[in-house]
Amino acid sequence: MAQGSVDNSDLPDNLGADLLLLSTLVSGDDEAFAATAADFGPEMIRPLARALSNPDPGIRRRAAAALASHGDKRAGIVLARFYHHFDPAVRRFAAERVTRENLSHLVPGLVRNAVSRFAHRKAEAPVSDLRDLIDMMQNGVYGDRRIAVRSLVSRHGFPALPVLAEALEESAKRPTMEYRPYLTEYEVLLAFMEFADPKAADALLLQLQDDRPAFRAVSLYLLAALHEKRAFDPALRLLEDGSFEVRRGAVAVLGRLEDTRAVSPLIGMLKDPDVRVVRATITMLAAFPSPEVVAALVPFLGAIGYTDYAVRTLQKVVFSDMDPVLAAAGSGDARMRAGAVEVLQSCDDPRCTGVLTSALADPDPKVVNAALPAFERAATPGSTDALVSLGERRIPGIDPRKLISALVATRDPRIAPVLAQHIHWMDLAESNMAKRAFESDRIEIRSIGDFAHALPALERNDDAVVQWMIRACKKLGPETQPLVRNAVKDKKLARGAARVLLGLGYKMKDAGDREILEALYGRSKKKEDIEKFRVLESLLPAGPAAPRIMDDAEVKSLVETFLDRENPASRDAGPELARIGLPAFVPLAEALESPKTDILDKQRICSVAAMFSDPAAVETLVGYLRDPHWGFRAAAAYALGGIRDAQALDALLPLLADRSVNVRLAAIAALGALDDERSVEALIPILTDKSMVIITKACQALGDLGYPAAIGPVIAVLSHPDASVRSAAAGALQQLCRQSREPLIREVENPDPRVRAGVITGLQICTDRRSRDTCIRALHDPEAAVREAAAGAFAKVWDPAAIEHLALLWDDPDVQVRAGVAAALANSRDPRGALALARLSRDRDETIARLARKACMQNLGTTETPDDAKRLIVVLSDPVFHIDEVVQRFVWTGSVIVPDLVAALHDPDHNLARGASMVLTAMGSTLGDPVVAEIAALLADPDEAVRELAVATLGAIGEPARAVLTGALESDDPLVWQGALEALGRVGEEKKTV
Repeated sequence: MAQGSVDNSDLPDNLGADLLLLSTLVSGDDEAFAATAADFGPEMIRPLARALSNPDPGIRRRAAAALASHGDKRAGIVLARFYHHFDPAVRRFAAERVTRENLSHLVPGLVRNAVSRFAHRKAEAPVSDLRDLIDMMQNGVYGDRRIAVRSLVSRHGFPALPVLAEALEESAKRPTMEYRPYLTEYEVLLAFMEFADPKAADALLLQLQDDRPAFRAVSLYLLAALHEKRAFDPALRLLEDGSFEVRRGAVAVLGRLEDTRAVSPLIGMLKDPDVRVVRATITMLAAFPSPEVVAALVPFLGAIGYTDYAVRTLQKVVFSDMDPVLAAAGSGDARMRAGAVEVLQSCDDPRCTGVLTSALADPDPKVVNAALPAFERAATPGSTDALVSLGERRIPGIDPRKLISALVATRDPRIAPVLAQHIHWMDLAESNMAKRAFESDRIEIRSIGDFAHALPALERNDDAVVQWMIRACKKLGPETQPLVRNAVKDKKLARGAARVLLGLGYKMKDAGDREILEALYGRSKKKEDIEKFRVLESLLPAGPAAPRIMDDAEVKSLVETFLDRENPASRDAGPELARIGLPAFVPLAEALESPKTDILDKQRICSVAAMFSDPAAVETLVGYLRDPHWGFRAAAAYALGGIRDAQALDALLPLLADRSVNVRLAAIAALGALDDERSVEALIPILTDKSMVIITKACQALGDLGYPAAIGPVIAVLSHPDASVRSAAAGALQQLCRQSREPLIREVENPDPRVRAGVITGLQICTDRRSRDTCIRALHDPEAAVREAAAGAFAKVWDPAAIEHLALLWDDPDVQVRAGVAAALANSRDPRGALALARLSRDRDETIARLARKACMQNLGTTETPDDAKRLIVVLSDPVFHIDEVVQRFVWTGSVIVPDLVAALHDPDHNLARGASMVLTAMGSTLGDPVVAEIAALLADPDEAVRELAVATLGAIGEPARAVLTGALESDDPLVWQGALEALGRVGEEKKTV
């Protein structure tokens, strides 16, 4: 590995000293060795370095101790190379000396502050030199290594074959929890698919005879990328190679060539013992649509670990013979039915529609979940009734997000009560999806009959449902009011129905309607509601309410009380002044303009004016708009906005050019409250004003109005130099995009990163597929602000398609991006995100680390298949997860996961091996012999560390391991019977303690 600019070539290398050193290392006690090591000269540095690779851990430890204390500085340089040694003792000594002598710049692959040491070089120009790319692949951070492998393939090809083979071999290693993780095999293979140098074909064909499997495999993958026809016969022969990588490479070649002669051999490879080869074969068979291929793949629809691959391939080839898939949809195996239903989603055959509709009534939730996406785009004949019935029954195991999407696609009014029940649900994403269906009017009501079907939705007394019902009433006219009025008598619907009536302008006090007052507060058990009910009831007249007339002195006194914030009555004085209306206007306007009134009180006065609700005062207030005092003009504008009378619009427009900023702000606020296209036309030019406060207020007003015509001008504000103005524009776009998302999606390629970040913020609340895809692409934007906004989108509205993209950002250099990623993955409850969350749990930002640890535990709790559990074993390499709660989440998978846990005992990461031992201990205590036998086989392992861990695990299992250990005492292998004897001793000690 590269060692910077340091050259150790002058170190003496006396091979004869190796034997002397070895005898010194294995004899005597530690004190004697320490005394001898103090006299070591420079000639012993290289022999000591070679001793660090000795299989005996004692020799390695003494050699590392000698190098750590050696007086020659070159010993520290050599020891820095072993900073990442597999032995923890060696790593400890290396870390001590590197820290003591500040040699961290010599440690291979050590990256500080998540910044690649190639960052400056990449900023100047892309790294292209072969030597630099190799150095970058070996020593760079994860992102650098990924770029390096891709560049080695595309720029250098065959000359880079040795280092590409190394990358393929490394990708098969188990991922670690270190900052620089290994590349996965899929990332490496995707890079190979970019190879495009036909001149190298001859050399690659010769390379297929190499005795090293990795070289043969890489040659096959590169030949597959070239579609080299001459590789067909060699690939057929290599289907029987001993290396799974070579066999998978041969499968890739045969699939890429699309020669029909390969169909039978590929179908034969479906019986390969390696799961990765079988998955690759299933994928490559997509190039050969035929009844033979369909029949061969259908059995994999019900096989754990293969279903997803079989579904994707069958969706491409099923048109050649649909009968086997239709038959599988009626299978007795629920997994096969679910896979078949997922395949049939892509078919246009009328038979598929019937099968998919029937699947909605399947007793197994997996089959129903597989069928639901087919109805997310549009409902089909007969599916609406089935979906409504499914939503009303609330069957456990049904994916509520898929169900909500399918229900919304029906646009049927009967779904309103079902969707309303999902609002304020425990899952925030589901709640938002249901709420947005009402906010965006996705449920169509065309008649009074439809309205009657939707009326039970008011049981969920939510603002979105109430406002949607108010809009429906206005659309259908006054015929709806008797139905809503009658719903007030229903205990479940009373409060929501009362709110709808009030929203339609029903004057409770004027009508003397005690029933509505009872519906709003009378049935509540909350103390504040009971008090409010008593106060309102005392004010409720028997007949039409007559406004109370107050004299000027009383009004002035009430204004003084309102402005005295220390007075407890100040809070109630504001609403009372707004109710009084016009008589309170003059003292409020005078107080607004008075220099003695502080900024907070001025804001409160404006709020009171904005609550005016007396339409009879419009004419008088319009006259005040021309008053020479700015306080009167501003107060009148706010009051007219509160009354919301369109007659005042023409009088408000001239105030947009007023010399007072306060008056202009009041006029903008008033126009934002008047739902009229002329308000939008008047406010759009204000977006170019010099004042940041004016632009901010105009953005907020346009967002409240919600007219699509404002989208383009608000997008232009996103390039404003002030961050607060850009934030206001982005917030306005969130409200505007509910009407039209297309203008925002067009701007995601804007060269200005501020614009890109703003439009992604606007799309954060959208649930449609195009908006989600746009946000997914934004996760890879070079600008941190754009990535942060995209991560925030999935933190608000989760989409499973984003999981793989978010997982790549766990080491993003921007802390806000990482925080957004952690929040999104936490909301996902998806086990696939647990690996990224485990890495984030080591984040240097404690807030992110704490959230990631909690979310990782949460996501592990939703693990659904043994395959998920196998992939998530890696989290055990973090001691944070060495707790009984995590252990039990792996134990439930049963003996299927035992081989992977046993393999983890061999891992050089001590924490991972220890975590696997904890899980195996818990499994052995419950499953007994199947687990114990697997661990007992490790007693013959040549690695002493593995044997010690096996003994400790068997001893911790206790009595369930006694029978197997007793049998192991008869083994001829001394390692086995000695280990069994020690483990039995620990079992006895365990029994005594119990």
